[in-house]
Amino acid sequence: AQLLLQTANKDLSNYSITTHGQGLLDLDKATQPVGGLGISLTGRTGATTSISGSLSINGVDDSVISSLSSMSAIDDFDRDFKVDLTSMIKQNDNLMPLQSDYKKGDSWGAMLSNLDVKSLDGFIIGLENKEHFLIGYNKSIIDTSLELNLNYSKNQANPWVDISGVWGDVDSTSTIDSNLTWANDNFWIQGGVMATNTDLTAGLVSDINNLYSVYTTAGWEKDNWRIYTGTKPKLIKGDIEFNLPSNVDENGTMHYNKQKTRVKNNATGFIGGFWQQDVNGYSLITDGTVDSSGGHHTSITINKQF
Repeated sequence: AQLLLQTANKDLSNYSITTHGQGLLDLDKATQPVGGLGISLTGRTGATTSISGSLSINGVDDSVISSLSSMSAIDDFDRDFKVDLTSMIKQNDNLMPLQSDYKKGDSWGAMLSNLDVKSLDGFIIGLENKEHFLIGYNKSIIDTSLELNLNYSKNQANPWVDISGVWGDVDSTSTIDSNLTWANDNFWIQGGVMATNTDLTAGLVSDINNLYSVYTTAGWEKDNWRIYTGTKPKLIKGDIEFNLPSNVDENGTMHYNKQKTRVKNNATGFIGGFWQQDVNGYSLITDGTVDSSGGHHTSITINKQF
């Protein structure tokens, strides 16, 4: 009754509530959503979240796309309507920024933290606050040309998945980076493995499993020159889980479809160089990097020597 009263047509000539009551019934309007549609993760009569935000990821399985194209959303009268949320998916191969001035022993875990990292007696640390920091350790392996680096970092974003609005929110990520560097005179080669754990406020994305990635880099340096090449971290394992409202049965019960899709990215290579020249108490520093996805970065810096 409340629905019919709220949707009744009162746009009548000489309309009077005394004469015409609550207006003429508008059955077409009554069958349309009242108020804004929202997504409920706690049943048909549960709290709803407005349909906003996005999911940035490289590819979603067809089964998930099919479910997202026919989702159950709820109006102000707890009625369900089908909505298509596939347009909210942003195809993004790599949210990871292009790094420049890559040096021997640099780890991607440290670079992604984007902190001013200091080293002392093998220990490395970078600190902004308790939610954004890095700690690690470098150790030369006796009787070899190898150096081991281990570090742990906590950051506020996931470099492969970004969610907002009805999809949820990434609260923080924790990454363990383990890498080995082999050096011979001016040449060096490095390989690393990263494990990234994500803490999130769940939405349609209910969980992001541990993401495992690998990377490699090689370089040559002499005097004031350095050239390098390598690959950005390539995902090898890890899933994202969805909790999708699929339908309401004849008893008014909301049902949910739980699905997974693998988080993946294309292999992205890069090449770069660095050159420094000291002249009359100043240092001229140039570096540039390009990658196989079309990203590039160049810079020229002049520093005064003290």
